[in-house]
Amino acid sequence: MKIRSLLPVAFAMLCMTPAMAQSKKVTPASAGTLATLLTDDEKTSVTELVVSGPVNKTDFIFINTLTALETLDIKDAKVAEETLEGITHPADVLPKEALYKNETIKKLVLPASITSVAENAVDYTSAADIDFSPCVNLKTIQREAFQSNNFLEAINLSGLKSLESIGVSAFNTCSQKAGVTEVTIDLSGCSALKEIEESAFANNKASALMINLSGCASLTTIGDQAFLNGKETSVDLTGCSALETIGKRVFSISTRSLAKITDVKLPASLKTITTEAFRNQAKIANVSILAVTPPTLGATAFYPTDDAYDAILTVPAGSKNAYETNDEWKKFKTIVEAESSSVNEFEAAETSIYAANGIIFVKNGVEGSVVNVYNVSGTLVATGTVAGGEAAIQISTKGICIVQTVYKTSKVSL
Repeated sequence: MKIRSLLPVAFAMLCMTPAMAQSKKVTPASAGTLATLLTDDEKTSVTELVVSGPVNKTDFIFINTLTALETLDIKDAKVAEETLEGITHPADVLPKEALYKNETIKKLVLPASITSVAENAVDYTSAADIDFSPCVNLKTIQREAFQSNNFLEAINLSGLKSLESIGVSAFNTCSQKAGVTEVTIDLSGCSALKEIEESAFANNKASALMINLSGCASLTTIGDQAFLNGKETSVDLTGCSALETIGKRVFSISTRSLAKITDVKLPASLKTITTEAFRNQAKIANVSILAVTPPTLGATAFYPTDDAYDAILTVPAGSKNAYETNDEWKKFKTIVEAESSSVNEFEAAETSIYAANGIIFVKNGVEGSVVNVYNVSGTLVATGTVAGGEAAIQISTKGICIVQTVYKTSKVSL
């Protein structure tokens, strides 16, 4: 083949290069300069953008103009403060409306440095995959931050040990596209989480939903309608060892024909279950509660039948009379006592506790939960935290110790 016959091919390949550019990694020298780091061709062709270094609200405005962008990785970006049009967007906060109504991004990796996600930051987008795993410093998710992300396939906040609050409607009305069928809301190990606010995860449209709250040991309040109209089949709150209040219509469903919950497990700390908390959940068959003293139960909190509850209510040993004489709890037709005391918990068999060579081992514990070790006099002598389902605690004390986990309390000999 003659050299001159190759020239048109080479020229064509050169011309194609800008159009084929799909991935771009950039490190801005200063916030607000991201737009200068992409060519005009890249602004319409880049599908994956990895950003390290300083960014601000101006940079997110630019990102929203990238018409082909599908993956945005800002794990190593650091948000700088900026004031635009009289509004100050603070440092280390994913800005208000940062990716509002972005219809191209499918995968988003959030910055490791952020302490908060501002209101409406990532709502009404087409994101199916939002990666929170780098966000070890994240403390607050503000109102409507991720609302109406219809393609969202999972809400995985597991292991975010700094997270303290999830705001009003933060994830309201997500996952409603037909292709999104099974969704997990995973808050396991969020050991600092104190409050899930009103409608935070309401109206998730997936046909099957799983909620994991294990290890949320600081959670005291689940706000009104927080999980309204979800399609979960069970509710297990026993890992929420500080939970005091379940708000109005938290686990309610709009109509009894959509009901799916069959089992409910409630913690020992619970003080109030508000009116209509489980309204229309007509398929509930078993309710287990660890509270020795009956919590205040709002009228129609459980409402599978008219003025009488068909589910079997299991209460701690010695507490049956207290529940049978309570004006609301006595509406359950069948009340039985657990075979063991509340100290052993309903899920105790899943947790293994033993000692060897001066170390106390916990297996199959609740992720992020605290393990307390006491001597026989009741004095706290050591603590540990469950990580990867396990804990190993070095003990200098000899003799009998009492080990307390979320689900189990056992004596061990050292």
